[in-house]
Amino acid sequence: MFKTVTKCWIVSISAIFSMSAMAFAGVTVGSPAPGSTSGSPVHFVASSPSAIAMTVYVDNAAVYSVKAPKLDTSIPLAAGQHYVVVQAWDSAGAVTKFAETIIVGAAVNAGNGVAISSPANNSTVNSPIPVVASAGVPGRSITAMAVYLDNNLVFQINAANVNTKVNAGPGTHQLVVQAWDSANAIYKSSVMVTTGGTAAAA
Repeated sequence: MFKTVTKCWIVSISAIFSMSAMAFAGVTVGSPAPGSTSGSPVHFVASSPSAIAMTVYVDNAAVYSVKAPKLDTSIPLAAGQHYVVVQAWDSAGAVTKFAETIIVGAAVNAGNGVAISSPANNSTVNSPIPVVASAGVPGRSITAMAVYLDNNLVFQINAANVNTKVNAGPGTHQLVVQAWDSANAIYKSSVMVTTGGTAAAA
């Protein structure tokens, strides 16, 4: 009887370890969300706890690789629909992957001095919101840029480019990116964005 109980206990422990391995073997993608629309560059956040390397494929072509169990990067993509796969390898050579389709929109209001590449207008994203924008006016020198969320200043930089993340609660928000030149002239663009939750930690 002792041998039978011991055998059952060993089988149970083995089953628990097998279930745990399955639960932690996959790839988790925090950004972009499946079916989402965003500007370019697209912000990618993903992780796989047991991985030693990860690669992002866009339309079946490798566009980014890292030898780590997580990645956090921005990848320039052309406007349109794309098939994305985030793939991971563990030390034994086992492969896991996460596949999704995303849509990339063109930069917003590029003609009035400020181009917002991310987020796309009327898109739904996770918080923090990746904000990527640039400013440029012929014959003028851009000295500073700022990001406003619902009329509140949330980020400012003395440069002609913005690449940051903005925290926002669930709901629809107005995001404005504003720039100043050396003569203190103001240029701005705005988008509406809906946040549906918080991005998964990588």
